[in-house]
Amino acid sequence: MEESYKILIIEDDEFTFMAYRRMFSSWEKRTNLVWCKTINHAKQEIKKVSFDAAVLDYQLPDGDAFAVMPDIKETPIIFVSGMEDISIAVKAMQQGAFDYLVKDFNNEFVEALPLIIEKAVRNYRIESQLRKTEQRYSDLFLHSNDLIQSVNTEGRFLYVNPAWLSTMEYTLEEVDDLYFLDIIHPEEHEHCMHVFESLMQGKSFKNEEIGFLTKSGKRIFVEGNIFTNTYPNVSTIGIFRDITERKESDLKLIEAKARYDLAVDAGKTGIMDWNLVTGRLFIDDKLKNLLGFRPDELESSLENWGQQIHPDHREKSVNDLGDFVKGVIPKYEFEYKMLHKDGSERWLLARAKAIRNSDNRVIRMIGTGTDVTLQKDIHAKLEMREEQLKSINDNLESLVSNRTKRLSKANEYLEKEIERRKLTELALEKEKTQRVSALIDGQEMERKRLAKELHDSLGQLLTAAKLQVRQTVKRMKDTSVLGKVEYTGEILDLTIQEVRRISQALMPVLLNDFGLAIALEKMIEQFNSGATAKIDYKYLGGSDGRLTKEVEIALYRICQEALNNSLKYSNCSYIQILLEESDLLVNLSIIDNGDGMSNNVLNKIYNNPSGSGIYNMKERAELINGEFTLNSEEGNGTRIEITVPL
Repeated sequence: MEESYKILIIEDDEFTFMAYRRMFSSWEKRTNLVWCKTINHAKQEIKKVSFDAAVLDYQLPDGDAFAVMPDIKETPIIFVSGMEDISIAVKAMQQGAFDYLVKDFNNEFVEALPLIIEKAVRNYRIESQLRKTEQRYSDLFLHSNDLIQSVNTEGRFLYVNPAWLSTMEYTLEEVDDLYFLDIIHPEEHEHCMHVFESLMQGKSFKNEEIGFLTKSGKRIFVEGNIFTNTYPNVSTIGIFRDITERKESDLKLIEAKARYDLAVDAGKTGIMDWNLVTGRLFIDDKLKNLLGFRPDELESSLENWGQQIHPDHREKSVNDLGDFVKGVIPKYEFEYKMLHKDGSERWLLARAKAIRNSDNRVIRMIGTGTDVTLQKDIHAKLEMREEQLKSINDNLESLVSNRTKRLSKANEYLEKEIERRKLTELALEKEKTQRVSALIDGQEMERKRLAKELHDSLGQLLTAAKLQVRQTVKRMKDTSVLGKVEYTGEILDLTIQEVRRISQALMPVLLNDFGLAIALEKMIEQFNSGATAKIDYKYLGGSDGRLTKEVEIALYRICQEALNNSLKYSNCSYIQILLEESDLLVNLSIIDNGDGMSNNVLNKIYNNPSGSGIYNMKERAELINGEFTLNSEEGNGTRIEITVPL
């Protein structure tokens, strides 16, 4: 069935709505337009039905469109207006609008609106699905009985789940001060450091057994999977189960006789005895019966036994056995898929103990095979919940990969959706950066034009007037008028100086001709001539070449803005400007001893960027790939620092 979009149109002009209807009638997608002339009418319709998208006109008979936006906050909104007003556009985007368009029904508008609606609906549906998925996995994370932890590259904990806190007896505040070895039993520190180093190289570990140490000093044994996560930063993820009881049972069983030390389930456990000297393999009747054979049907030989191992696990079983005999691994305990006589699959837990001669060579292996098919089925169902944690914070790697086909497909779909979301966010961020960059470039061009106009036109006119006054003074004989004319000449001098100052502030010639360091020095000299605070400028070294035009202009404007802010609002008596250049980076610092700002004030500034020079400075720094930092404390001044890699 063809997809249909239900679109809310809030527009008081009937002819404009008719234009919308014609526009969408030629669209390839089916649309159902609901027309509302007023805000009250729209609110009534919103209560009745949900919409895929909404197109809002700014001016309506009973108010502006902002009054209805809270009622449709769960719907993508395209804000339209007959006026090209940047303040309206900014307010609309801040309140959740997807886009802002000027309503002129030219070809560009007619082509753009359907495409924007389609993009908005698609993005909203993706984000809505991701939010639901994130919530599900968040619930699983919080309520899982398994111990979940994440450790950064420095060995510090990034997060743990409630089950971890309960088992390990720590609070969240205490976890912040822990190093990962603090929870590891001392006997396993060396091994765990090796594991950690391997994880940093991209390796992963499955079914890893580790001895944890709780806050009270109790030793517990856990088993789990550990892997490396690379987004947004490198870290390790570990999912563990408390196997203390099982471990304690195993330790007790080792003390039993060789042939019976691992037989935990008499009904589903069989015995194997392999003499490596003679090559003889003994398989007891119980083990044969587990695979569906009578005692006389399966001959005790390595060849016959190898044929009963599932083809997918034959190579692994050979490698595991070889590693155990060679001493590469200290313990033989593995799960393999086996072939039943009827063709079905069974899971067998193989455990063995080695008997060595005086040369420490393995001469005999005695072990058990336990049918754990039922346990594997139960375990798989439990693992289904574990795998649903896969997308916590949009980026968790696979917790237990390929455990079920259904979850594998679900995870693959989820990863694709996350990638689409990342690409969408990158595209939006790129578009924003391009718009801001174009705006700033336009501002600089306009500054340059105004500076030229002031210098070439107004400055020349004033100079000509000044010369004319001088000539008049020379010819004037009336002393009563002479003083007034000379005063007029003085006013013209002051005016010419002010025009030059304004021209220099708009687009300093020194910045273009000699670079940032000299331009800043000149600007600070001008500030010092009329400022109430002392401004100290230091240039610390430099590179051989000039900075790029974009970097020089951005840093000059940031310094200019910061000085104006400090002198106007901080009540400071001293300002220090530090400029440091190298072949690798350039660093600009502006430090004052003024009143400073509280955290509440800083938060308000960052949350309301339209009225903040600080936000403009931050934007300029980001456009040149710089890092902008602001540190301020009430009563202790303010420090602004911009670092730009070269």
